[in-house]
Amino acid sequence: MLGMKFAAVLCLSLFMVKTVGAKQYKFAVVPKEENNPFFQASREGCEAAAKELGNVECIFRGPKGVDVRKQDKIIAELIAEGVDGIAIAVAQSAFILDNSMKKALSAGIPIVTYDSDFETEAVTRNPNLRAAYIGTRLIW
Repeated sequence: MLGMKFAAVLCLSLFMVKTVGAKQYKFAVVPKEENNPFFQASREGCEAAAKELGNVECIFRGPKGVDVRKQDKIIAELIAEGVDGIAIAVAQSAFILDNSMKKALSAGIPIVTYDSDFETEAVTRNPNLRAAYIGTRLIW
């Protein structure tokens, strides 16, 4: 659990370069599923970091269960709401990339992935797809 709190704080800190001055910033964390204790820890970390920073709002929003279409819709809604950055636990790389990520890239919204990343091929073809991946990766 502590690792996910650290990951959430790190996700926010990657975006903090922008957070100087009195402006209020909105950063979103989009898990694969809201009701999973693993992802609840990232919510707690995001909220704690936002409280500590003061001029940051943490938005935690995801599907109740793993559902890539609902996750993609949530990401698109957050983009339309004008969030300043999004951390995503990617449920299905190709679908998200073909849909909401096009909108995020077009809007210039920085993306960080945590827990699960976009497929390596997607990141290779789109080097500006995300600012960072925070998690573990097995190398065989």
